[in-house]
Amino acid sequence: MNVIDVANVNKLQGREVDKKAAQDLEGFFVHFLLKEMRKTIPKSDLFGKSQASEMYVDMLDEQIAKNVVLAGGMGLAKQLNASLVNKQKAIENYEGGNKFN
Repeated sequence: MNVIDVANVNKLQGREVDKKAAQDLEGFFVHFLLKEMRKTIPKSDLFGKSQASEMYVDMLDEQIAKNVVLAGGMGLAKQLNASLVNKQKAIENYEGGNKFN
């Protein structure tokens, strides 16, 4: 009979959730950067100034941001995830009685 350590399974699932959250935050940040950079470009009358074209450009920036994150991003998600893992390990050590490790 195989016994599954539920606490370890929950830790692994929690770390995957943390990784996904870090990637989502990086995606939001990249999208924000693209949107702010686009504001610095002079508007052209080539595509018009409709609400639909603004929505298209915003969706395009969002997709570019997702692709940037999937390709490895700028390293923000990796740093956030590493920080979260270190904090979690410190909490586990403290709760386990290893207060000085």
